[in-house]
Amino acid sequence: SATNTKTRDVVHLVVDDPGPATQALRNSGIEVHEVSEVFVLDKDRKKVTGKPGNFGGICRALAENGIRVKFGYPAENNKFIFGVDDLEKTRKVLG
Repeated sequence: SATNTKTRDVVHLVVDDPGPATQALRNSGIEVHEVSEVFVLDKDRKKVTGKPGNFGGICRALAENGIRVKFGYPAENNKFIFGVDDLEKTRKVLG
Protein backbone atom coordinates (compact mmCIF):
# COMPACT_ATOMS: atom_id res chain seq x y z
CA SER A 1 0.00 0.00 0.00
CA ALA A 2 1.26 3.55 -0.68
CA THR A 3 0.42 6.88 0.93
CA ASN A 4 1.58 10.41 0.20
CA THR A 5 2.07 12.84 3.06
CA LYS A 6 3.21 16.45 2.82
CA THR A 7 6.78 15.54 3.69
CA ARG A 8 7.30 12.08 2.18
CA ASP A 9 5.78 9.10 0.43
CA VAL A 10 5.02 6.08 2.57
CA VAL A 11 4.99 2.55 1.20
CA HIS A 12 4.00 -0.55 3.18
CA LEU A 13 5.47 -3.84 2.03
CA VAL A 14 4.44 -7.14 3.58
CA VAL A 15 7.23 -9.71 3.50
CA ASP A 16 8.01 -12.94 5.33
CA ASP A 17 11.57 -11.91 6.23
CA PRO A 18 12.20 -8.17 6.66
CA GLY A 19 16.01 -8.48 6.79
CA PRO A 20 16.70 -9.19 3.11
CA ALA A 21 13.85 -6.90 1.99
CA THR A 22 15.20 -4.02 4.07
CA GLN A 23 18.72 -4.56 2.73
CA ALA A 24 17.49 -4.71 -0.89
CA LEU A 25 15.58 -1.43 -0.45
CA ARG A 26 18.58 0.28 1.14
CA ASN A 27 20.86 -1.03 -1.62
CA SER A 28 18.48 0.62 -4.09
CA GLY A 29 18.78 3.96 -2.29
CA ILE A 30 15.38 3.76 -0.57
CA GLU A 31 15.27 4.81 3.08
CA VAL A 32 13.62 2.39 5.47
CA HIS A 33 12.19 4.30 8.44
CA GLU A 34 10.38 1.54 10.27
CA VAL A 35 9.98 -2.23 10.24
CA SER A 36 7.05 -3.58 12.19
CA GLU A 37 5.22 -6.83 12.59
CA VAL A 38 1.63 -6.80 11.31
CA PHE A 39 -1.47 -8.87 11.89
CA VAL A 40 -2.78 -10.60 8.76
CA LEU A 41 -6.44 -11.55 8.91
CA ASP A 42 -7.59 -14.22 6.46
CA LYS A 43 -11.08 -13.08 5.50
CA ASP A 44 -12.07 -16.49 4.15
CA ARG A 45 -11.06 -18.26 7.36
CA LYS A 46 -13.00 -15.68 9.42
CA LYS A 47 -15.95 -16.02 7.00
CA VAL A 48 -16.19 -12.27 6.34
CA THR A 49 -15.26 -12.28 2.63
CA GLY A 50 -17.69 -10.20 0.58
CA LYS A 51 -19.73 -8.97 3.53
CA PRO A 52 -20.31 -5.20 3.48
CA GLY A 53 -18.98 -3.33 6.49
CA ASN A 54 -16.70 -6.11 7.68
CA PHE A 55 -13.55 -3.94 7.73
CA GLY A 56 -15.28 -1.32 9.90
CA GLY A 57 -16.67 -4.01 12.18
CA ILE A 58 -13.24 -5.52 12.67
CA CYS A 59 -11.73 -2.10 13.43
CA ARG A 60 -14.54 -1.45 15.90
CA ALA A 61 -13.88 -4.79 17.65
CA LEU A 62 -10.22 -3.87 17.99
CA ALA A 63 -11.01 -0.41 19.37
CA GLU A 64 -13.56 -1.82 21.82
CA ASN A 65 -10.78 -4.05 23.16
CA GLY A 66 -8.38 -1.14 23.61
CA ILE A 67 -6.26 -1.95 20.56
CA ARG A 68 -5.01 1.05 18.59
CA VAL A 69 -5.03 0.52 14.81
CA LYS A 70 -2.10 2.41 13.25
CA PHE A 71 -3.03 1.34 9.72
CA GLY A 72 -5.19 -1.21 7.99
CA TYR A 73 -5.88 -2.10 4.39
CA PRO A 74 -7.11 -4.93 2.19
CA ALA A 75 -4.49 -7.12 0.53
CA GLU A 76 -4.47 -9.81 -2.12
CA ASN A 77 -5.91 -13.27 -1.56
CA ASN A 78 -8.75 -12.01 0.65
CA LYS A 79 -6.59 -10.72 3.46
CA PHE A 80 -6.69 -7.62 5.66
CA ILE A 81 -3.39 -6.21 6.96
CA PHE A 82 -3.38 -4.41 10.32
CA GLY A 83 -0.64 -2.47 12.04
CA VAL A 84 -1.66 -2.47 15.69
CA ASP A 85 -0.12 -1.50 19.00
CA ASP A 86 -0.70 -4.92 20.60
CA LEU A 87 -0.25 -7.97 18.37
CA GLU A 88 -0.84 -10.53 21.11
CA LYS A 89 -4.13 -8.96 22.14
CA THR A 90 -5.14 -8.67 18.48
CA ARG A 91 -4.47 -12.39 18.02
CA LYS A 92 -6.75 -13.12 20.97
CA VAL A 93 -9.54 -10.86 19.67
CA LEU A 94 -9.39 -11.82 15.99
CA GLY A 95 -7.50 -15.11 15.98
